[in-house]
Amino acid sequence: MRYSCLALLFIAQLSFAQKKQITLEDIWVKNTFRTKVVPGFNAMTDGKLYTQIDKEGDRQLLRIYDLKTGKQERTIFDNGERTLDGKQLSLDDYAFSKDEKKILIRNESQPIYRRSALYRSYVYDMATGKVLQVDTAKVLHAGFSPDGNKVAFVSGNNLYYKDLKTGGTVAVTTDGEVNKIINGNCDWVYEEEFGFTRAFEWSPDSKHLAFYRFDESNVPQYILPMYTGLYPNNYTYKYPKAGEPNSVVQIKVYDVNSARTVTANVGTETDQYIPRIKWTKDASKLCVYRLNRLQNKLELLLADAGTGNSSIIYTEENPYYVE
Repeated sequence: MRYSCLALLFIAQLSFAQKKQITLEDIWVKNTFRTKVVPGFNAMTDGKLYTQIDKEGDRQLLRIYDLKTGKQERTIFDNGERTLDGKQLSLDDYAFSKDEKKILIRNESQPIYRRSALYRSYVYDMATGKVLQVDTAKVLHAGFSPDGNKVAFVSGNNLYYKDLKTGGTVAVTTDGEVNKIINGNCDWVYEEEFGFTRAFEWSPDSKHLAFYRFDESNVPQYILPMYTGLYPNNYTYKYPKAGEPNSVVQIKVYDVNSARTVTANVGTETDQYIPRIKWTKDASKLCVYRLNRLQNKLELLLADAGTGNSSIIYTEENPYYVE
C-alpha cells in the first residue's frame, strides 16, 4: 500500500502527543492517511459523456454518464447478463473501438514487469450482444484496429491479429522465441527506460501493422530466484548491464492485404535505440525515432510502408543529452 509524500509529511509534523494516538489500524486498516483519488473513468469521443465501471454485489456494470450533470445515461455492459460459456467476465480493464461500437474486455491480469501484463481478452459487440474471445491463452496488448474489424495481440513473442468478421487468427510473425526474438512487445530495457511496452502500431487506415522486432540473442542473461514455494525457482531473462550488448532492433511493416512484411531502413548501426514509432496522417508513411546509444543525437526518419525506404526529416543534437 502506498501513501503520498504529503501524507507522510503530515504525520511527521504531528506533535508527539498526536503521534501517540496514531495506531497501526489508522495506517493499515482504516486508511486514515491514504491519498484520496478520483475513481477511474473514460471520456467518450463526443466530449459530453464518460464511462465507468460500477459494482453491485458480485456484478460489474459498465455505464455511460453525462459529464456535465453526472447523471447516469445507460448501462452498456452487465457481466451478470453477458457471459461466455456461462462464465461471468470480470472487467479488469476495457477499451472501445474507434467508433465506440465494440468493447475490448481484459481480465485475469498477470503482471510481468513494471508496465506489462498478460490478460484474457474478449470483444463485446454492442450491436449484436455477442462476446468473442480473442485467444484461448492470456495475451499481451490486445488492441483494436482503427476500423474496429481486427484486434492485434502478442502471444509467445509473436504478433497476431484476430479478424472479427471471420473469427480467424492470422500470424503476423512466427520466429518469436523466449530469450531470443521478441515481436510486437518490448524487451526489458525498452519497457523500463523508454516507458512503453506495446511495440506495434496500426496504420490509420488499418491496412498496415508496424511493429518492433527485438533480437536479444547476444544480450547476457540474468537469473533471479523466485520464492513461490518451499524451494525457489530460477527466472532467467535478458538483462544488459552497463556496456553490455543491447537487443538489435528492427522496425517491420506488415501489409494486411498481401501478408507481406518489409523492414524499415533505420541505418546500418545496430547499437542504437528506436524509442518511438508513429504513423503520420498519410497512412503510407511511418515516422521512426532514431537515437544513438549516447542519447545525444535524435533523428526522425520517414519510412515508406510499402518499401521500407526512409529519409531523415529532422535532426536534434546536444553535447550531453536529448530528452
